[in-house]
Amino acid sequence: MMVIAWILVGIAAVLVSLLVVLIVLVIRTGKKIAETAHHVQETAAETRRNWGDMKSMVQLGKNITGAVEVMRAHAHSKRRAAGDSKKDNADK
Repeated sequence: MMVIAWILVGIAAVLVSLLVVLIVLVIRTGKKIAETAHHVQETAAETRRNWGDMKSMVQLGKNITGAVEVMRAHAHSKRRAAGDSKKDNADK
């Protein structure tokens, strides 16, 4: 009878040990998941900031392109005006 009791106590001890190991693993995994979630949130915030910067840079590029086109049109009209005045002078 005593042997059976010791066997049952041994089995219970093994089961309790396994339960403790399982609890420790679950806690560690939970901490790692929380760390990963925090890292993902930081990365998402950084991506949003960078996306805003990128949109600003794209808008700046559009503004520069527009300014260059205006300057080209102005230079072209000045060349045409200069060409027209040369023709007028040649006719005189």
